[in-house]
Formats: sequence, C-alpha cells, structure tokens
Amino acid sequence: MFSKRFFWFGNEAVSHEHLSNYLRGTEPKVAQQNAAWSSHTGKGLLYMTKTEAEKSRPQEIISLADVTDLAKNQNDEFSFKIHGEKHSFKATNDTERDAWYTAIEKAIPEAKESKEAVHGSEKYQETIKHLGE
Repeated sequence: MFSKRFFWFGNEAVSHEHLSNYLRGTEPKVAQQNAAWSSHTGKGLLYMTKTEAEKSRPQEIISLADVTDLAKNQNDEFSFKIHGEKHSFKATNDTERDAWYTAIEKAIPEAKESKEAVHGSEKYQETIKHLGE
C-alpha cells in the first residue's frame, strides 16, 4: 500500500539535531549511519517527508550507496532494495517514473563511490560517536 511522500535528493548537510523523528523511528544502527552521513553532506542520500513544508526535518533517509535491484515496474511504479527490503514508489505517470528511475540510477554509483570518503571523515566519525552515546 502506498502512502504519499515528498522525496528529494540531498545536496546540503542536514544536522542530526533536525533528524529527531527519523532517529526515533528507525533501527539505531541504520539511523545513526544515515544521520552521521547527513551531518557531513546530503549527497548520496534520498530524503522523505509527508509534505514539502517539512523538508527541514526529514522523516526518512535512504542511503543510495546501499540500493540494489533498481527496477521499473508497471503502473507508473519503480522499486529498489536496501539490505534485502523492497521499497516501492508510485509516480503520477510513466514520464515522471522514468525521470526518477534515471536520476536514482545515476545517483547510486556516485553514492557508492563517495561512501568510503564520507565514512572516513572526521565529522562522520564524531557524529557516529555522539549518536551512539
């Protein structure tokens, strides 16, 4: 069953202080890694909220470096998996679906390439330590 979400690619960092809803509602290991990445940079992340007005406080974060099995599906849908869990999205039409598919397809290798640098950064390491306390 689909629920309406506003989603976008990250460009700018979003500090972990603005991710309280996300951190509360997501498995700590995944949430802490994504929040630390987000504190470093938004690149390589897909953010989601219920409305565009809530954009300053994302409720969900997907690390595109962990995405596999990207697929176009029927009925304006596309999907991908993260750690074996399938995530499905429904666009308003095939053109919109194809545009999102292409954008995500392009962003995945870029995110995978930058993952090591982000995880190795001092800011990421400091944030992980802080979140784990």
